[in-house]
Amino acid sequence: KNAQILRNMFGAAILFGAARASSTAGGDADLKSTEASSHCADADFLEECAALADIYQATNGEEWKKSRGWLTKPDHCKWYGVTCSSAGHVVRLSLGYNGLTGSIPA
Repeated sequence: KNAQILRNMFGAAILFGAARASSTAGGDADLKSTEASSHCADADFLEECAALADIYQATNGEEWKKSRGWLTKPDHCKWYGVTCSSAGHVVRLSLGYNGLTGSIPA
């Protein structure tokens, strides 16, 4: 279900600009977010984006203290609390003390 929602939301999005690194906690030089390589409409990331959407919905994401980008920006690596590898895959979620309620989906 969420995979289809993400396809509808981001399937027609156009990517602009070159890849750029984002800062990460702990100085992990290999953890980067690139807009062109981590787009939710890309088949390589559709399952990850759907899993993140499941977490958002199962934990009352609309009521989180901080939810910048979640389900609104096509690059999941730019969503609040999401850290990605240089290949654009999720390697860390940092959502502690953010008002999540409910259970993390299996």
